Amino acid sequence: MKLPSMEHFKARNAARVRIRQPNGKYKAIYLGNWGSKEAQEKYDELIAELVTTDRNADRTTTTVPTPIVHPFLEHCESYYVKNGEQTSEVSVIRIALREVVAQCGRLPASQFSPLRLKAIRERMIAQKWKRNRSISRSAELSGC
Repeated sequence: MKLPSMEHFKARNAARVRIRQPNGKYKAIYLGNWGSKEAQEKYDELIAELVTTDRNADRTTTTVPTPIVHPFLEHCESYYVKNGEQTSEVSVIRIALREVVAQCGRLPASQFSPLRLKAIRERMIAQKWKRNRSISRSAELSGC
């Protein structure tokens, strides 16, 4: 999770933090006068609250990409490495994950299940997606 930074809102000479809401819009939280001890303390409290809230997020309100897709992609980016470079497997996984997000991106994470993943896989098969190994040993999805 990327933590929001404190910024100087010059029109008011105030410190503020802009936090992204679940609907994608940003909410500005004003912390006090820019450079004041009060603003720094409020910022520290806000960040502490954000970090603990994110760790204990309710899986019914968190959508699929946050706890499922993003961590898996981060794992793949560090796991599929050869000679210090990411292998082409990462790009293949990225393409497949786009389909997961397209079909289940707004679904609460608590409702994402192996059966849903299997349904996505079946849709890919029905669309005749395949791994093409005739060009090289690297896996590529075709038919997208």
